[in-house]
Amino acid sequence: YNSKSGLMILQSSDLPDDPIQLMLSNSLGQFLYATTLFTNPLLNLDLKDYPQGIYFLYFRYHNQQRIFKFLKP
Repeated sequence: YNSKSGLMILQSSDLPDDPIQLMLSNSLGQFLYATTLFTNPLLNLDLKDYPQGIYFLYFRYHNQQRIFKFLKP
């Protein structure tokens, strides 16, 4: 996360063949953003308009889910 630009850059060199659902939620469980990744291993999330706080990134694929927690200062 780059706090000056407000951008979070997500990059993967090992994407599964199936689409990946990506969702962003705040600490209250409100989903703020959702997209589906197909083949592009690079995604820029613009977080500059979101307030400071704790956020969660959800990745869903192949009936699996991974959750990453991060703090926006």
